[in-house]
Amino acid sequence: MKSPKLLFIGLDSVDSALVRRWAGEGHLPTMARLLASGAVAPIVTPEAVLEGGVWPTFLTSQSPATHGMFAYQQLKRGTYDLEVALHADRLPVPPFWEHLSRAGKRVTIIDAPFARTAKRLNGIQVTNWGAHDAWSWARSSYPASLIGDLVRRFGDHPVPSCNLGRKRTAAEYQRFREQLIEGVRRKTALLRHCLELEDWDLFLGVFSESHCVGHHFWHFLDPGHPRHDSSAAQELAT
Repeated sequence: MKSPKLLFIGLDSVDSALVRRWAGEGHLPTMARLLASGAVAPIVTPEAVLEGGVWPTFLTSQSPATHGMFAYQQLKRGTYDLEVALHADRLPVPPFWEHLSRAGKRVTIIDAPFARTAKRLNGIQVTNWGAHDAWSWARSSYPASLIGDLVRRFGDHPVPSCNLGRKRTAAEYQRFREQLIEGVRRKTALLRHCLELEDWDLFLGVFSESHCVGHHFWHFLDPGHPRHDSSAAQELAT
């Protein structure tokens, strides 16, 4: 008897309270069904200490005390110097899908945050076509030819970098919002394409646009934010 397939869709840094609220209001019917029928558990990390450890912990099943990746910047061991700690090559153990691959399972992995591309895999992997922290590893794939084919089919992600600190005008925020929505559309098309490329036992794909939205649009939603603008277009808050 063949084992059941496992499909994992990640929504990077999505706020769970907003998901519950919008699901309850009827805006997210699929999420409402999943919340009603699935297992739900919170992830709790100390603010500004372990928030960078969530994805590395998920990838490796190791605690930050073991894999050593706590935050974007952290103290270099044995010193008071700061270092960027979330480069994918710092992971001391392989991600769980490489163990599945060696056990004979066929895997498809798309844009898992802070993951490095496997040198050998029973399946396919795409790294940083459209991930939030794309600096963590070079955009690449296994097999190596796959990333070029995907770029030819779907283009580059419309938002090459989310880390733009300057304040935008209202028109620039509108344009930025449109680019992020287009990124979701392209990622959806890319994932659908990869779903059909070959048979798989595990399919893992992650949307990271939600991470970027949290950085740049939260102040439109939160009236307590010091940069909140009550006169801004309502769609910028949703």
